[in-house]
This record gives sequence, structure tokens and C-alpha cells, in this order.
Amino acid sequence: ALREGNIYLPLQNGELVALRASDGELYWRAEVGGNISAAPNADEAALYVASQNGSLSGGSCPQITGAVRSVGRQTGVTLWLRNLPAPIRGKLVSDETAVFGGAEDGRLYSLRKSNGEVLWIRQHSSPFLSQPVLAGGRLYIGDESGNLIAVEPQTGRTLWRYRTRLALRAPIGINGDTIYAGSNDGFVYGLDAADGGLRWRARTGGAVQAVIPTGRCLLVTSLDNFAYCL
Repeated sequence: ALREGNIYLPLQNGELVALRASDGELYWRAEVGGNISAAPNADEAALYVASQNGSLSGGSCPQITGAVRSVGRQTGVTLWLRNLPAPIRGKLVSDETAVFGGAEDGRLYSLRKSNGEVLWIRQHSSPFLSQPVLAGGRLYIGDESGNLIAVEPQTGRTLWRYRTRLALRAPIGINGDTIYAGSNDGFVYGLDAADGGLRWRARTGGAVQAVIPTGRCLLVTSLDNFAYCL
């Protein structure tokens, strides 16, 4: 995460470091516990970090638990901590009042940014391993069953969903009233933001890694080692 001249970088050992963007100088280092499970999100007040902890229960069966915490951007000190049944995956996103994330057990969360209070939880049928996006007053997120879901951020109510053939893990692109989603089925989908109706789909040679609207075209990368300009 990058915010106001600082870079916030998660490390594999569960540490979080803050670096000055101007010269790479270490600003602070903090231990968050466990492993960081999703890309963090920063605003003007804090950094929001998702993590997972593994423990053994009843012999060799691993039990995974998750957590989301708020960390002071200037100090690295934990401001609040919210434990979850399963870890958040992909990425955390936030608006003025809440931070949002999808967990690997299919739960979608909204947590109050000021204190970690759960504003709402919505249970879905498939795990989330994707990177949600907030745009136009809506939250968009893809799941492992190939559903792109448009959610009302204030309530968690599903506004519409569109089903592709395989998992949606690539970051979602948005340009005006069109939503662009790349699926593991090798297709890029252009959807109407209002109702999720299909406008077009285009084939690539492999699972789609990223979809980025540019001035000239839609830039797409996929696992066939090609970049496409659609």
C-alpha cells in the first residue's frame, strides 16, 4: 500500500514495514502475528491488515483462523483487532466508514474503520480469493465459482451477479458504466454496471491475470504469456 509518501510492505514472516517512498528508508517495523493473508489498505488515519494464524487441534488437523487489524500509519501500533473464523484473501478495500474483505470460507465482511465493529456479514456459497473494488457506490467482488457479485456497501445486499465458467481472481476493471472481469476460463467479460448484463466477451489463450482499462484499449494479461489490447 502507498499513502502520503510512505510505502507499507507486508513480509512473508508476518512482519509489516513502512518505508519512505523518497529514499526507501525504514520508518517502522511491526509484527502483526501469523502470516499476512491479503494486500493491506491505507487511508489518512490507519493501515488495515488481514492475517491468518494456523494451529493444530485434535492431532494433525490444522485449524485456520483469520484476523483484521487497524495499525497506526505513523507508529505501526495496533489500534484494534477483529478475529474472524477464516482469513481474508486477495485484498482489503475501504470507503469513508468501513473496510471490506472476502474470506476463504465464503463470508463477505464490512467492518467499521474506527473500532473494528462488524457492520454486516454475508455468507456466500463459494470462497473469495479475489481483489474487490469499490466504484460508483458499489462493491464488486469475484468468487471461486466464477461469480462476479455487485454488493450494496451499506447493507451487504446483493444487487446482481454474473456467472462465468471458472474462478474470478483477476483484479476487476471499471470504465464508465462497464465492468471488465477476467476469468480463469480464459475469457474477458464486459458487463453493464447497472444490472450485470453481458455486453461482450473475448477469448484469451489462458486464465486471465489482470484487466486494466487504458486510454486506447483494454489491456489484458493471461497465463498463455501474452498481453492483449482489446
